[in-house]
Amino acid sequence: MRDEGGAVAVLGLSLFGLGMAGLAAVVYVATREPEELPPEEEEEEEVEEVEEIIDAEFRSGYAWWEGLENWKKVYTRYINRWPADTDITFVWEIKNIGNVGAYFQVYLFEPGSWMYLDPGEKLQVFEEAHTLAIPVTPGYQFARITILGRDISGERVGAVWTSDEFEIIYS
Repeated sequence: MRDEGGAVAVLGLSLFGLGMAGLAAVVYVATREPEELPPEEEEEEEVEEVEEIIDAEFRSGYAWWEGLENWKKVYTRYINRWPADTDITFVWEIKNIGNVGAYFQVYLFEPGSWMYLDPGEKLQVFEEAHTLAIPVTPGYQFARITILGRDISGERVGAVWTSDEFEIIYS
């Protein structure tokens, strides 16, 4: 029986040793300095760069002078007949068809003020001019309506739209 008692004692000591080793491991883990983990690499989000488009559409143009009962359409593909040596008021309607807000300038004879338009916004711009006096040689003139654009920072984009060259006959 002694042998059995010795075996039980050895088994008890072994279990006690395992228990102490486990306890020592728990104490070690609880009291040790935490290891610094390497920083997690953040995945960079790919930002899709949207191209800024600055563009305008010429919607319509009308002219008025003293003695005219109603505004007269300004044709960009046909001959326009206007009186010579007369003050004329033009109204140009434009629309921002770009995807960002921008400044625009529209004119036939003299550039006016820069006007800000949000995307999709329309605006009427007035221009004052004095027509040529007769005798004009050869009695007519060719002209273009121009829309210039620039971005918010003031960087000039240039002409975003120009009409075909059209003829003006003075009478």
